[in-house]
Amino acid sequence: MKLFSQLIASWTLLAGAALAAGQAPGDKLWSFATDQSIQSSPAIAADGTIYFGNDAGMITALNREGGLKWEYKTGGSIA
Repeated sequence: MKLFSQLIASWTLLAGAALAAGQAPGDKLWSFATDQSIQSSPAIAADGTIYFGNDAGMITALNREGGLKWEYKTGGSIA
């Protein structure tokens, strides 16, 4: 199982996620596990939603807290 955590956490910080008391920039805020390889770069919306695709052709949307918003199966791999 691939872990897409530190990279997403870093992008979340860059997207302006609010830090809780006692957290420093660069702290890992959350992780999201996926069993598919991720080759695509993430896209971050103004509301903090993070979108990325994987080799199985799934587009995933996560909220700024790292929770799954939705997934959509496309017709092929997303690089």
